[in-house]
Parts: sequence; structure tokens; C-alpha cells
Amino acid sequence: MTVVRRRINLHNHTTFSDGRFAVSEIVAEAARVGLEGIGISDHFYTRKVFRRSEPQAWLNSVWPAYLAEAETWRAAGSGGPKVWFGIELDTCFDRVEMSLAELPWAGINSLDYLLVEYAGEEEWGGMPVARLAELRQHCRIPVIVAHPAIDRLEDSLRLGPLCDMVRRFGYGLEMPGGSRNPWFWARRDAGILRDLCLTIGTDTHERLEDVGEIGKCLAFLERNGLLDRLADPDRLAEGIR
Repeated sequence: MTVVRRRINLHNHTTFSDGRFAVSEIVAEAARVGLEGIGISDHFYTRKVFRRSEPQAWLNSVWPAYLAEAETWRAAGSGGPKVWFGIELDTCFDRVEMSLAELPWAGINSLDYLLVEYAGEEEWGGMPVARLAELRQHCRIPVIVAHPAIDRLEDSLRLGPLCDMVRRFGYGLEMPGGSRNPWFWARRDAGILRDLCLTIGTDTHERLEDVGEIGKCLAFLERNGLLDRLADPDRLAEGIR
């Protein structure tokens, strides 16, 4: 039976990409603020972040080091919060400089989850929401739609199709905590979320305090009777079809 964890944060960046803090510092902060689970989710190669590196050089250096770090933490276990390792994929493949099929899926699938950003956000070059279905041709781990820009999605295609895709494939939908991303849900009907798997992520980069700033998300979920929809990578893995 999957342990139900509520104080979890699955979206944190480290010095493996554009975060200021090492993995150990993120985990230590999670323990300090009483989180039950913490996810490390650095950026996969994208020109947006790795401006001074070519894709193959990154694949030969940063990528194997990141996978090795994940294995080290997995082998060590933890007396504190549960630690998961994921990766965040920019769905503008012009910036990634690889097609979906060309991604190193063996390595990605060795991780605990995949965050996808900019899905449906055409102004950022993100993949159309309909193409999220293609992930399941390659991805064998839980998929979470990261920090969806709800207002922009409403303007371009309505939120419904995104939620339909998330529901159909058992993906997770991230509730954005922390200081980096806008909080859209205060003026939205939470009813559309009632049968979705939801996760919390603060997109930690330069503020260590963001690791623990999930209270707004938890309060929203509790107020709308959605705490039972809160999922972590272990729970999401059970629903992969």
C-alpha cells in the first residue's frame, strides 16, 4: 500500500542546472521544515538554461552525473524525507535540439518522474496539449504537467482539454507553490480538478525558503476537499497505463 504523504514538494532545481543549491542543501531544508517528501527535478538540456553547452557535451557530462547522483541517493536511503529524482523537460524541442523520439529515454525512465513545462503554451513554443499523448510512447515513469499557466491556457484553448489529457493518461497536474510562479487558482473553479492527480511544486531556484512554501497549496486543496487527490511519484506510478 502506498504511503499517503501530504507535505511534499516535487519541483526543485539544484546546481545540476540553474539552481543555487546542492541536492544535499535542498534535502536538508526539506527536513528542517518538516516535509515528508522532496523531489529533485533539474532541467533536461534546453538552450534556455544551458546556453554555453552543446547538447552532446551535456549528454556526455551533466546527464550521467545527474543519473549517478540519483542512484547514490536511492542507494543511501534517507532517515528524513523521502527523496525522489525526476527531470524537467522543456516541450519546445527547438530549444532542446532533440525530437521527442531522440531523447535518452533509457536514462529518463530510470528516474522517478518527468516534469513537462510549457505544454499548450504556444507563446513559449511549447508542444500542443494534444501531443502530450505521445509521451506514453516512450515514457514509462509518472508524468507531471509543471506550473501550467492557467490564464494563458484559458485564452488559447480552455483548460478543459489539458485536464482531459491529464485525466486520460493518469498524469499529474502541478499546483505551484513558492515565489516564482503566479497563483491562478484563487479565481478559478476547483471543480475541474476533482478527479485529477495533483502534485505540489515550488520551482525552487534561488530561494532556499521556497522548498517549504507549500502552505498555500495545501490550504487550497483542503478548502476544496481535494487533499485526497494529492499524489507523489509512487502513487502516480501505480496508475500508469
